[in-house]
Amino acid sequence: MATWTFSGFDWSRYRSVAPQLRRAAQSGDLKRVADPEAADIIAALSPATGVAMACNCVISELCSVGSPVVFRGTLPAFLRMLGTSVPGEEAADIIGEAAFAGSNVESWFHVEWGLVGILTWASLDHLKSHLEAYCREVPETPRRGGIARLMGRLKPGEGYETLLEDLVDLVNECTASRLGLAVVYADN
Repeated sequence: MATWTFSGFDWSRYRSVAPQLRRAAQSGDLKRVADPEAADIIAALSPATGVAMACNCVISELCSVGSPVVFRGTLPAFLRMLGTSVPGEEAADIIGEAAFAGSNVESWFHVEWGLVGILTWASLDHLKSHLEAYCREVPETPRRGGIARLMGRLKPGEGYETLLEDLVDLVNECTASRLGLAVVYADN
């Protein structure tokens, strides 16, 4: 099942490790990475791991922060749901670009699965304003907690309200902390 995981993205950490990874990717020698955390991640990978995938893993591990929001097979339908209004359509376009068009993923760490898109703080702030406008337009449903929230996630085709609440919370946390947003894709 296709899974998209959204989390905060630490651009400062990215800017500190990306030059080393870029040089290593260009030379094909990952041993050139001096950052100790990055080197530890690289050392833990299988020797058969390609350079782009190794760089992608390092960036994803070091730069993804916060509690993730996970869309298990539901992201395309969620984006269609958002697209029912103008602000929602704008939000869906921004999310879709990150999840499907590889925003801000450079060629040296571009892979089919793994970290597939990154939003800058400015893009995330733009997304926040569209999500807020969308939420003002849709009828408010009571926030569910506990077992009701969990059951909403387990029912196929349902739980979009919970995913929307979680995504809005994540976007608010990230914009308040001046973080970006990472999208990691897996097809299990």
